[in-house]
Amino acid sequence: VEVDKDWLLVTVKSLLNPDTDGNISFARLALGIAFATGRRAIEVLYQGEFEKAGKYEVRFAGFAKKRGGADYEKRAKIYTLVPADDVISAINLLRDQPEIIALHDEFGDMPESDRNRKINHRTAANLNSTARRVWADDDRVFRDSRAVWARFVFEEHFRKDPRWRKVDEDVFWHEQLGHEDLDTQQAY
Repeated sequence: VEVDKDWLLVTVKSLLNPDTDGNISFARLALGIAFATGRRAIEVLYQGEFEKAGKYEVRFAGFAKKRGGADYEKRAKIYTLVPADDVISAINLLRDQPEIIALHDEFGDMPESDRNRKINHRTAANLNSTARRVWADDDRVFRDSRAVWARFVFEEHFRKDPRWRKVDEDVFWHEQLGHEDLDTQQAY
């Protein structure tokens, strides 16, 4: 996926800062958060926990697709495409939306895998439709935001941030993406 960096940053800022006087699209807000953080839909909509860790970093817990369920003890420091304050504000706004509150009310007592499957079933069409409209490309879907984020943060931070100087790319990808195995992250 080729994405113009300037378009991406303007788009992310726009998605994260909706007009709060009108109707707020939870899908647009979720897409903005996904672009900004590289998190999966279920992590953005439901199970992710975010806290500011730096100007362009958040601490994240609640990685999806973990054997045994999400781990809230381990927090990874991940980069954001825009200031972390903007991301945290958008997450708080998203979690206050009626659609997101309804997900918690309806599915909150279910086992994690069942809950995540039902939330995906309920939201995927809207999220993917929003991604196609924002990208103006019928081939794009919500999850493409993760690959865009991954490439962006790698180019912006891997060689510039001293914390990565003594490690290879695999360590960077492991912390940023939160995959359990190294083979999965190779696709990014």
